Amino acid sequence: MDALVLPVTLRPPRPEELTSLRQIEAAAARRFRGTRYPEVAQAPPTDLSVLKNLAAGEGALVAADAAEALLGFALYAPLDGELYLAELAVLPEAAGRRLGARLIAEVEAVAAARGCRWLLLTTFRDIPWNAPYYARLGFGEVPAAEIGPGLRSHLDEQARRGLRPASRVAMRRPVGG
Repeated sequence: MDALVLPVTLRPPRPEELTSLRQIEAAAARRFRGTRYPEVAQAPPTDLSVLKNLAAGEGALVAADAAEALLGFALYAPLDGELYLAELAVLPEAAGRRLGARLIAEVEAVAAARGCRWLLLTTFRDIPWNAPYYARLGFGEVPAAEIGPGLRSHLDEQARRGLRPASRVAMRRPVGG
């Protein structure tokens, strides 16, 4: 077995695990402290009610180790007739073990089952574990003329929260491609 691949289970989160998702999110956000975007590290984690709604709507996956400890998660939702990866977070101590790629592959399988053509996301252009990472996984920038109203709304909301529009990019990967 590849030394970087952990034996993990990808599954929906249990209701009692939703608070742990917030802890993983906060831990992953701390990586931004030494970047141009230290405010990301200070942002509050996703509201518990949002996590409950996503989990109830089958819009959340977790990566759990053999002892059922959570190592990461993905949040996703329908958007513009496609599937939007709203968040991907992995504990820093579990980074580099392809957990993010495995979670994305599972979200892509959900997108395929729902008949979507694209897996969409928004991210920072210049943070190595953001746009460059997603590009290595086959995501490309969405041409401005092809950004749908829902995706545009997400980018606009991010700008209202203080994220500089020039620092953000909408990306997509073909489902099954």
